[in-house]
Amino acid sequence: MYKMISLAHSIAHAKVQGNPYKVTYAVTYQCNARCRICGIWKKYLTSPEKLKEELTMSEIDLIFADFDLSWVSLTGGEPFLRDLFSIASTIQEKNPHLQLLTIPTNGSLPDVTFKTVERILEETKIPNVFVSISLDGDEHLHDRLKGVEGLWKKHERRTSCSIQLKVIGLKFFWSLLYRNIMQDTFNLH
Repeated sequence: MYKMISLAHSIAHAKVQGNPYKVTYAVTYQCNARCRICGIWKKYLTSPEKLKEELTMSEIDLIFADFDLSWVSLTGGEPFLRDLFSIASTIQEKNPHLQLLTIPTNGSLPDVTFKTVERILEETKIPNVFVSISLDGDEHLHDRLKGVEGLWKKHERRTSCSIQLKVIGLKFFWSLLYRNIMQDTFNLH
């Protein structure tokens, strides 16, 4: 409870001072899924030179030095394809009031996710770390929409890792689309 009160206090303090309290930062556009509902994975396939434009650690250090944030969301592509521990550590060092780190993921890298989040919780002062995992239907539909066979089965490993961490916030999101509501129409079985 104290952690959430600290977050609320930090956000209120930033708002009173007229400062931003949250930044959403796409750490990469690389993605190992091939989602039908998102084309972000195509960005580096069609323009490989764009990969060189991802921020370096020194650029991240420089940019985040200008803030005193309460909440940072590290998104992508698939954020766990980058060194999120180093990125989170750098951001936290520059933002001593950082109370919440959120990371949405397609869930394809459960072991990397577990090790990274465990390290963030143990080696930084970030008190709240939430990882959200998208689910787009039952096993068959989810894998079809994500474009990766066997991705659904990795959810079992992700859930096991999250239970081991105990303090990690685990959220499951269901993308409600015409495709997964009317799956018979699209012949996705």
